[in-house]
Amino acid sequence: MHSLFFPHYLRHRKFAVLLFSLLAPSLALAQLSESQRSTLLSATLSAKYSLSETTLPSRDRANEAFLRDARSTQNFLQANTSVSNGEAWLNYLELDALREAVNEDASVATQGNLAVALHERLIGIAPGLELRTLVQLRRSVSELIASLRYSDAEKSISQLERQLDAFEKRLGEFESIPTADDVASLGAVISVLREAKQAPSAVATIRSVFDEPNAVLTLNGSLVQQTVNRAVNQSRPVSNCILGTRLVGMASLNGSVTATLQPSIGAALLSVSLQGRFHATNRGYNGPVVLNTTGTGQVFASRNLLLNESGVTMQPAHVQVQLASSIDSIEHRLKIVRRIAKKKAAEQKPQADRIATEKLRAEVSEQFVRETSQSSSMQVGDPLAKVRPWLGRLDLVEPTRLWGSTHNAIFIQGSMRRDDQLGSLMPAPPVSGVYDIAIQIHETLIDNALTPMLAGRTVNQSQIEPLLSLTGNAPASTTKSNTSRDSLALDDDTEDGEEPSFEIDFARTRPVIFEARDGVLRVGVRGTRFSQGRRELSRAMEITTTYTPARDSSGNFLLLRDSEVDVDFPGRGRLTIAQSAIKPAIQKSFGEVFPQVLGDQPFLVPAEAPLDAIRGKTLRPSQITANDGWLTVGVR
Repeated sequence: MHSLFFPHYLRHRKFAVLLFSLLAPSLALAQLSESQRSTLLSATLSAKYSLSETTLPSRDRANEAFLRDARSTQNFLQANTSVSNGEAWLNYLELDALREAVNEDASVATQGNLAVALHERLIGIAPGLELRTLVQLRRSVSELIASLRYSDAEKSISQLERQLDAFEKRLGEFESIPTADDVASLGAVISVLREAKQAPSAVATIRSVFDEPNAVLTLNGSLVQQTVNRAVNQSRPVSNCILGTRLVGMASLNGSVTATLQPSIGAALLSVSLQGRFHATNRGYNGPVVLNTTGTGQVFASRNLLLNESGVTMQPAHVQVQLASSIDSIEHRLKIVRRIAKKKAAEQKPQADRIATEKLRAEVSEQFVRETSQSSSMQVGDPLAKVRPWLGRLDLVEPTRLWGSTHNAIFIQGSMRRDDQLGSLMPAPPVSGVYDIAIQIHETLIDNALTPMLAGRTVNQSQIEPLLSLTGNAPASTTKSNTSRDSLALDDDTEDGEEPSFEIDFARTRPVIFEARDGVLRVGVRGTRFSQGRRELSRAMEITTTYTPARDSSGNFLLLRDSEVDVDFPGRGRLTIAQSAIKPAIQKSFGEVFPQVLGDQPFLVPAEAPLDAIRGKTLRPSQITANDGWLTVGVR
């Protein structure tokens, strides 16, 4: 029988998967208060005064760990893959070069260059880089790099002191809403301290100030209600026996099923309820007497569903029934029998009504519980199952998630940051206007996700285009030949007068610029070297452009590029004539990389999507804002 009380989509496991993919905004904005500024200053001073040579990374322990993990990697590849594939992996990793340098105690520079190159090869999109053995090797290489970087203990402590002094001065100049560069400078401080194994309590204090989630998605509650709310109209035959009277007739239930969101943290709380009117007309048979009766009443049933990453938890159902019945007529050929039957029926009516009410309540409760309980067996699955291998390959931490709901939305707040990274200073701004789903991304999410992958890397034009277009295209395949500068062949021979492709060395701090401020989205890259053909510029540079939200002719939002590509060269010193000549080439090359429009392509919801309200529909941006470090995109 088709469900009367519980909508079909709630029994579909994909519904839970969709709900658990969503994140929702916090409600209050915040700025860097004087108290927080004081906390950061105190932590910086504490870090400076607690610097110690004795806790710097140990070269001996790092060497031992690397050699151990290098052997484990080689043994693993030889034992768990074909000979040819194992050899291909070992040729790609080039472990022998660094092992030889460590064993022979080569110079710090030699070991450092080899270790950095190996570490870069251990981060990429190649399937297999997420394997535990290779992840462990990456960690030990990171420790080796740190031990080499701080091998001169006295000099290292002196440099750390100078860095903390410089940051202490900069901290006093922080704006109430720190700029992206301010946050990056703070992130660089805790990254260095953590790498050098210094001042762990100060690092924890600094991170606690920038501890808000940096990614938020929201599902509008009205979308849930559109999908759940529906009318109930059911008729069914009645066959029952009460106090020796057999009842036969028809009963109907007319009402509605509704879903109501309730405030909750840790799980989304959805209350599903049935409210309707009951009506029954029956003929009762008791010996030769026939009674014609009518029953009317109100039915109310409710049950709460707790939705979280573990699945669906059902709370007890509550069912209330109010029933009133009347005897319309009594049939028998003898009047005296009818009179006796009427008197007896009146005497038994209160008890009969109680029995009938309880039977109806039990029947409604059984069906309601049965149908709602089907959702508790849903296998939600792992929402990060498809993403987790990529996190491992790219040396990214698995984001934390916090599920919950308000009266108006289902949400999950997410935060992606490693132990040496920061979250947002302020919660996501409230989402207003008309939307079905809202996506909110903070600047720190982009920085935390892309810096480990791109910092210090050499990337060519074909690889950078999908990244900077922000269209969601998969990045080009990364191999040894396109991650090593020495093996990148730059060819001046082009067909039909086309410009040769370019390559850029990314900076180690904020290699990708993503700033959502004052209604404008600023995107770009930071590099230390740009080359195209035989032209080359080795110098710090920022290559950026800006996008402004706008409406198209249909009223949908998109982002329009509202400026030419800007190329800045931070630092002192003028460019030489030869260096100045390459600036237009940079502008032209990136002018072709940065798209003129973002967000103009609609998203078609698959026909198999579990939510009726959006199944098969086309979603387009209904709002776009860029303020205080948050990019908010609402779609409907």
